[in-house]
Amino acid sequence: MDLMERLKKRIPEINEDLADELIQSASSFVLDQTNQTELSDSLRVLVLDLATNAFNRMGSEGITSESMSGTSVSYAEDMTRLQWHVIYKNRRPKGWS
Repeated sequence: MDLMERLKKRIPEINEDLADELIQSASSFVLDQTNQTELSDSLRVLVLDLATNAFNRMGSEGITSESMSGTSVSYAEDMTRLQWHVIYKNRRPKGWS
């Protein structure tokens, strides 16, 4: 199953153009951070997580705390420690072939 199909399973209401943009953005970020040219299985999961997080935060970028009628919303960071751990674990030195 490719990344598009997997993202659509997570977010059934997402349209294909937006899904493609989120996947491309997340893939570019992950590949840039790890100095790699291809996504390993663990990096593909990370791309899906980042794309899902980006979709869920659309329209509310930058919120750190909000409370209304007993409902509270807050976002600590763009990426969790676990997600950064996957990046660091897969990072290669610049110039690596």
